[in-house]
Amino acid sequence: DLADTPRIRYSGSPQGLNPKEDGPHGCWIVTMDRGRVLAEEFVETASVCWARVEIDAAPLVDIDGVSAALRSACETQREAAGGRPVVTRIDLTGRSDVHAELRRGSTVDEIVEDLREEQLGGAPWLWVDRVRDLTRPTLDIDFLRGVEDFTGDLVRIVDETLADPVSTAALLDEAFAEIDGVFGARERDAAALIERARDVCLDRLMHEEGR
Repeated sequence: DLADTPRIRYSGSPQGLNPKEDGPHGCWIVTMDRGRVLAEEFVETASVCWARVEIDAAPLVDIDGVSAALRSACETQREAAGGRPVVTRIDLTGRSDVHAELRRGSTVDEIVEDLREEQLGGAPWLWVDRVRDLTRPTLDIDFLRGVEDFTGDLVRIVDETLADPVSTAALLDEAFAEIDGVFGARERDAAALIERARDVCLDRLMHEEGR
């Protein structure tokens, strides 16, 4: 009985308007008879699909591997779109041997330029809106922990900081106090942020030293 078990459906939006509105867009067609739901069917209506993709770059060892992974991600999104054109954003993440090459000059821009030209020629077309390099260098933290130089000191200082979660959270609260005062406090993973900062510092230090 509909009164006892009402069906509640968001009617849907016919078209995603920005990158955050990815995934299928359309409407629900509901067949009813005397208050009873007989059938439900979701019908896609979007003429263009937005997509967001994350690629783990850990197994990639060179730029050719990055290009192949990006190309594969584009083909996967094209197939998932069911014959509709796609606008996609792609993030490269993880620790990878190719990190240094990606950070060199205009490497990523050149990859994206070639990829766009290639994918626009497909059927249906696919536009690569952006590719973000969020990769990190491969670091042997255990090894660096025993090194007697500034990189080792940095790793050990971070270890000591993370050993006290309360102090770690307080450190981040102090660092973000001004931002939180303007935008409001947000939930954050203090340990992950500090480890990320450590890795960024190590990356720059080792790059300057040619290591």
